[in-house]
Order: sequence, then C-alpha cells, then structure tokens
Amino acid sequence: MSILLWALAGLSLVLGVLLVSVLVLPVQLIVRAQSAPARLRVGLGLLGGIVPVWSLIDTDRPALPDTPQPETSVPETPAETPDFAAMDRARAMRLLRATPRFLRAGLGQIRVESCRGTCRFGFDDPAETGQLYGYLIPLTLPLRDRLRLDPDFTRACLVADLDCTLSVVPVRLLGPVLRFGWAGFGPRRAVQP
Repeated sequence: MSILLWALAGLSLVLGVLLVSVLVLPVQLIVRAQSAPARLRVGLGLLGGIVPVWSLIDTDRPALPDTPQPETSVPETPAETPDFAAMDRARAMRLLRATPRFLRAGLGQIRVESCRGTCRFGFDDPAETGQLYGYLIPLTLPLRDRLRLDPDFTRACLVADLDCTLSVVPVRLLGPVLRFGWAGFGPRRAVQP
C-alpha cells in the first residue's frame, strides 16, 4: 500500500513540475509562410525548446480523408435561446473598452526572437496600394532591417516570404488576461447619474 502512495506522490510531483515548467518557461510560436508555392507552417515549441516543435498547421501535409458521417433520423429543432440582449450589450461594451489595454499589455509581453521576410504587394489602383503601404509601414518600423515591404504600383500582386519566431512566457500573460476577464465578466458597476 505504501508503494502505491509513494508512486502516486512521485507522479503528482512530476506532473506539478511539468505544469509549472510549461507556465514559467518560454513558449515559441514559429511561423513560416511563402506565396510561391503557397505554403504555411505554424509550430508551437514548449518548455523553452526542450521538446520538439509541435506542428499546428502545415499545408505541405496531405489532408486527411473525409470520413462519412452517419445520417441521423431525428429532425433537429432549433433550441429556444433566452433573451440576454441588454446584459450581452453591456458586457460587450465593457470588453470593447478593455480590449486596447489588454492588447497593449499582452503584446508587450511577446518577444520577437527572429523575423525575416519580404512582401511585394499591389492593387489595380495605385492609390489603394499607397494607402495600404502607409498603414503597414509604422507597424514594420521596429523590424525595418529584417522585414521589407515593396509596393508594386503597376499591377495587382502578392508575393511574400516570411520566417518569424515569437516567444512569450505564459505566466506573464496571466495579469493581462485576468484584468481583461474581470473587466468583462466581473461585477457590474452601477451607472452614476
């Protein structure tokens, strides 16, 4: 009996250390995209790169064959939904007001480990190409030597090649996520006249 208890204690200790490691060590998001040939790979690296990268999306892999779903003989009736419009509108407004703060705090915790890419784009209308270029350039200034945008004012095109690795420590996102959740789902604040 005591051997079983020691085994359970050891197993719970190992699982606890693994859980803490996942929360404290950096998580990497690896994105590789190409337009010719069209390819997208998104991988997730846990435990600071100790374990192999898990492939979340890979368009190079062949798709799994579709399995036929059995027919159901019971007709589906739409379920009645309760009317929570007023509550949902107030919650949606609280979430909407909290979103910029959440994005600032959350994006501040994400670190760009490496980013290399080029993108050549254009629309049929050169004015639209210039407008999009004007919107995108401020976003690429921190990565100006690693990310290159080339507008093509002569024709509509999109040719891109991107290799990017982002890193975040999950426990650092806990504060922004809790504040965002509290703003949307916490106690209601009374409206003062």
